[in-house]
Amino acid sequence: MTIPSLALFGYMVVLLAPLKAGIGVTPAVIALVIYSFLPVIRNTVVAVNSVDPRMIEAAKGMGMTNRQILWKVEMPVAVPTMLSGIRSSATINTGTAAIAASIGAGGLGEIIFTGLRMTRGPMIIAGAIPVTLLAVAVDIILGLSEKALTSKGLRT
Repeated sequence: MTIPSLALFGYMVVLLAPLKAGIGVTPAVIALVIYSFLPVIRNTVVAVNSVDPRMIEAAKGMGMTNRQILWKVEMPVAVPTMLSGIRSSATINTGTAAIAASIGAGGLGEIIFTGLRMTRGPMIIAGAIPVTLLAVAVDIILGLSEKALTSKGLRT
């Protein structure tokens, strides 16, 4: 998340130019996938590392192998935090995707950028409101999915 999204889109345009895919949807999708890695990976690592050491010790005492401990103890406990990272990433990327219009990817960002160029406030709002509603809807849907996928005993 330390790389500004517009800069990442710019890098993708330059890197994909030799492949004749420098402008449009392809660099936007690749940039958004790269941009989504950090919250997902960070939350996954934090989740697995924050499993109570006593649980791991108990699993070892029961004779579990390291692989069994990972899949039967650490991962189930880490799932809510991992899903939270996916949720954050999807919500952030929904808003960031609007910026992809700056490299020819189209979408609702096209309306926003056209409004900015023409200094038309209503046009900017006409693009910004759907993007905002879409981001909120993605967050709500993934939040409900997160609750459905995690058992009651593991929810915090």
